[in-house]
Amino acid sequence: MASGAASLTDPGDDVAAVVDLAVIGCRGDGKTQFILNAIRTLDAYAAPGLADTERENSQRIHRIALDARAPSLDATAPGARPHYVYRVEPGSLLGQLGAGAKLGLLARTARLWLHVALALVNGALIGALLWFLGKAPALAAGAGGGLALVMSIVGLALSVRRFKSAGEIEVVFWDVAGEDALKGGDYHELLRIVVERRRAEDRPYGFAPVLVCNPLSLEWHKDGGSYVSLKKLLPMYASLDRIDRRALVVITRARLIEEICADGSDEDERIAVRSLVRRDVHGRADGTALPVRHDEPVVVRRGAVQRHCRDADDGNEHGIDVSYLRYDAGDDCTLVTRPGADGTPVLEYTYTDDVAAFDGEARGKFLAWLGEVAYRASRAARVSTAAIVSEPAIDEVVVPRPTAAAGETATSAASSGGFSSGGS
Repeated sequence: MASGAASLTDPGDDVAAVVDLAVIGCRGDGKTQFILNAIRTLDAYAAPGLADTERENSQRIHRIALDARAPSLDATAPGARPHYVYRVEPGSLLGQLGAGAKLGLLARTARLWLHVALALVNGALIGALLWFLGKAPALAAGAGGGLALVMSIVGLALSVRRFKSAGEIEVVFWDVAGEDALKGGDYHELLRIVVERRRAEDRPYGFAPVLVCNPLSLEWHKDGGSYVSLKKLLPMYASLDRIDRRALVVITRARLIEEICADGSDEDERIAVRSLVRRDVHGRADGTALPVRHDEPVVVRRGAVQRHCRDADDGNEHGIDVSYLRYDAGDDCTLVTRPGADGTPVLEYTYTDDVAAFDGEARGKFLAWLGEVAYRASRAARVSTAAIVSEPAIDEVVVPRPTAAAGETATSAASSGGFSSGGS
């Protein structure tokens, strides 16, 4: 499968940075749903000038991102290797960041640190000069501080203008079926070649795996089942980028997690959960439609959900920086406990599986994380890479884009469950 990266094409000088995200998860866990929500959050659009298969895949998923009521995608079938190429306006990304994340990104990419340093030095020199000329210390300090403040504001404005004019960010979502990730081999080799070819070009570049965790996929296993098996592979995929090893774990169905892990619950207790989704007669998401049973009840162990979904915190795990993002992939979620067919209580989880942008804390965290992935390589780290001799300015870089391999298709099998706006 390395042939999928054998031919790389240049996206053009208007691209300032490139990010490859390998989105990994089991069938029905919500990989494609995450990609759709990310596209909405980034206000991204399908990149122009794509090869036929790339264009077909990107436009197909873009139609659903634009129309939340569009027919859903089936789960990505094992062996299929679709990837979706999108462009993000730098102003759109910057404008949605918090103050701290925004300043950090500008310092890393648009010389804000240099502007502020010059402002402070000039302010100090003017203050010292006035004091040397016999001015009152308070006057000298005030004049120097005022000059430093004005110059810092001007420097911030210049950095913002520089960042916005540098060019768009290209984000490539690789839809990696859990079965393929567990097999390793072909897909790992494909991504390894992609990363090496990207790193050989003078342009800010980032790669990171994104592992999607559906709490219902943990089932009753004490160790977390297939999710834990996939998580053990994160270091292997994150290590494809030798400059900085980072991963994102996306935990879906946040409200369901809080209900299952209510304080005081017995961690060994097993809970039966039935998913119901609101869809119209055409199979489209409809918040006014009567709920339709999505699958038979799934039994989960409270302790497994608590450990892997609720208690997991950001930090270094096995040599990689892991960030956790929690959100509700479905809208209008309701939770009601009813007796099952045999009288055993069943927690009914009802939702509408349309597409929406991340909001609140999840939105800010995702955007800040993506900005760090795109521009995280320091000059020293980039110089240490054999193919790169210097760190270019943000508006002076060029990076290739992979074209689809001959015969590579996005064929898919019937969904086995999960959020149907992506099935996987």
